[in-house]
Amino acid sequence: MLGYVYQYKDQVNNVRLSYSDSNNDGIIQPATEILRESNFYPFGLEHRGYNNTIIGAKNNLKHYQGQEFTEDLGLNTHEWKYRVSDPAIGRFWQVDPLAEEYNYQSPYNFSENRVIDSYELEGLEKVSIHTASFAPFKTFGGPYKGDGANRKFTTNPSSSSRISGRVNVRATSTGISDRGSSATGSMSHNILTGNSSYSDASIEHSMSNNVSGVRDDGKVSAEVGFHLSGNNSLVPGSPDIDTKGSMTITSQQLGDKGSVISFSGKITGDKFPSNETFITDSNGVGVFLGVSGADGNPLISLPGNGNETMSTFNISVNFNTDGGITGVTYNKKNYTVAEWNKQFTKLDPKDGNVSTNNN
Repeated sequence: MLGYVYQYKDQVNNVRLSYSDSNNDGIIQPATEILRESNFYPFGLEHRGYNNTIIGAKNNLKHYQGQEFTEDLGLNTHEWKYRVSDPAIGRFWQVDPLAEEYNYQSPYNFSENRVIDSYELEGLEKVSIHTASFAPFKTFGGPYKGDGANRKFTTNPSSSSRISGRVNVRATSTGISDRGSSATGSMSHNILTGNSSYSDASIEHSMSNNVSGVRDDGKVSAEVGFHLSGNNSLVPGSPDIDTKGSMTITSQQLGDKGSVISFSGKITGDKFPSNETFITDSNGVGVFLGVSGADGNPLISLPGNGNETMSTFNISVNFNTDGGITGVTYNKKNYTVAEWNKQFTKLDPKDGNVSTNNN
């Protein structure tokens, strides 16, 4: 047994020296206890002549900045998440997938040519923030059809609701960008008269510091706000259902461990009808941010510009290297997606006292 292996890293996260005090004598013997020494030119080309694997076979091919070095067919390239870099020329072989957002530089540049003080970060997490207001009743507001008495809280964007909306963002290693928003209304139906009409919905959203740059702690952040609204088209002049979101999104790339995106904020509005707010990844996996039950009725709850607090949240969502959600961290406790969501799906959306506070 070698015991602990100690690693010395440089300023751009390269493991330059691996060693172990296998006999616990407090002295490192170069001939037997230095496991690997690695030295690189600025773009990742390895020095030759004195980089040696001292103990064992050369089987760890993840060298420069933790990326796999491909020697097959004499390629001698580094395999990154989205592209391949050639350390001999200091360039990527493929165009940067975010080239349109960084037109001040070549789309083939490696680490913006800043190879001494910064390292190449990757990440392309596509996240949608959803909010939906639904009536968990057979009828509500008199003769108007609701979304069903069995309607529960869910992270399915296709579930029945009165109004719903989404804001799309993309989190990368260099910033969080705005990818637009959309809103969906619903059919309003009067069960007494048989009249039906489509009731539209609208959403306004904003994002500040959408390409904030990497902070000293390696994180990027943005402020996101939205206002979703819509009324009953069968009732001329009827007040809107109002749902407003305000949150800070912070993203940190963790290399081959994926990334963490934190969401901290609140949902406000009329607190009628019920509301669910959640995020989904590019695969449709959803995680709740907050929910609230239906408090009141359309006559007393909807008039005016509602600003009641409906839910609050401050959670971290974990992503794998493919941009898929793997779990949630809240109050230093880790949850699977199923464990986290179960806390919300078991709540009763008809209960006006329901208002989650995960702050």
